[in-house]
Amino acid sequence: MTKLFATIAYQLAKANENLRPYILAAIQRNPHIVDMPLEDQFRTLILKPCLSISREELHFTAIVIDGLDECAEDMMQVSVLKFLARVVRYEAFPLGFFITTRPEIHLQEVFNSKEIVFSTQIISLDCIPGVSQDICTVLQSGFSRILIDPRFRVALQSVPRPWPSPESIEKLVRRSSGQFIYSATVMKF
Repeated sequence: MTKLFATIAYQLAKANENLRPYILAAIQRNPHIVDMPLEDQFRTLILKPCLSISREELHFTAIVIDGLDECAEDMMQVSVLKFLARVVRYEAFPLGFFITTRPEIHLQEVFNSKEIVFSTQIISLDCIPGVSQDICTVLQSGFSRILIDPRFRVALQSVPRPWPSPESIEKLVRRSSGQFIYSATVMKF
């Protein structure tokens, strides 16, 4: 995760020719910026360049961080989340952040904390109508394909039907917490 903001700055420079010279100049002034603390990287590579051009020149309104829970260790995830919340709340930062994560306890605690709750909007996928049914459909379809696959025919001959049981499918749907990646991973293994 130590290169998170350097990676975002790279993507911003690649996507926006108006930002590119400001980000490149920041790197030329300090070629070792990626070795500095994350907050310094953010201010130097992202905040200052974004504040150097007009909102119209930015051409976008949000930075996406997908899978925060998969980046580094828990404390680093918490630090990044708290820092970004401060940036959005107290700095004149012209962009928002769209952060996806599984509902890990340490991250839920941060999202529900006083310092962040007012600057975030949580969208829980398991609360979206129809998601559980869609995940159930994905699982049933995947297991049906396994049942007719000739490679597994012998191994599954003695398995009672229906396989898996409706209770097992329901358990997998609950464990997915509205995340399709869970059902996709189950189907791979």
